[in-house]
Amino acid sequence: MQMHKLQYSIIKKVNQSLNRDLDKLMLGSMLPNLTKYEHKLSHFRIDDVMCDVNGFVAKYNHLLSNDVVLGYLMHLLIDNFYKEFMNKEILTYDDEKKVNGFIFNG
Repeated sequence: MQMHKLQYSIIKKVNQSLNRDLDKLMLGSMLPNLTKYEHKLSHFRIDDVMCDVNGFVAKYNHLLSNDVVLGYLMHLLIDNFYKEFMNKEILTYDDEKKVNGFIFNG
């Protein structure tokens, strides 16, 4: 499954409780990936993997009522969840911490 489809599914499900503008949420969720050269900056990376969600909220807290900004935040949260899950549950690593395989439990 491509990441944008996963994000759409999660945001659509979460929005059933939020009742926000789904189109604006989805637009915001695409913005972090629209850059070609500053991916680390657009994803508020604190390292090579995880997004600094707290840093984003601290910087843009006053704009979180905007559905586009909220969609951007959702993208960062979903990225972190996905990477945390993949790193702990699916991927295997060699001694140099490079991905060398994956595990299926099922």
